[in-house]
Amino acid sequence: MRSVILLAWLVLSAQFTHNRFTEGGRTFSQDGTSLVTDCLSKVENDPGAAELCAGYVEGIADLLSEDKICIPPEVAGKELVDSVVQYAAKHQEELHHPASRTVAEALKAKYPCSR
Repeated sequence: MRSVILLAWLVLSAQFTHNRFTEGGRTFSQDGTSLVTDCLSKVENDPGAAELCAGYVEGIADLLSEDKICIPPEVAGKELVDSVVQYAAKHQEELHHPASRTVAEALKAKYPCSR
């Protein structure tokens, strides 16, 4: 629930919406490059921004946990962020897409459900 509240706050935050763009007729808050850049640079320099990054990633993870991914209970938010950053480093060609897609693909790759 905390992640959903953080995600809602992020969507309403003026700081978060600085990089809005449109793809396929839909408007998104930011692209993958912007999210990953923020996650990498702000973690060391601005703990508040690190929390925003983690909240965004955890919010997407909560939504996907309904039926798309299976995250073990012992996995912390920082590990989710690290998974996204590692995925982004290997798939830089995809970072021009919405950040939500980058996060979703990273988490699906790292935490698939074995059903």
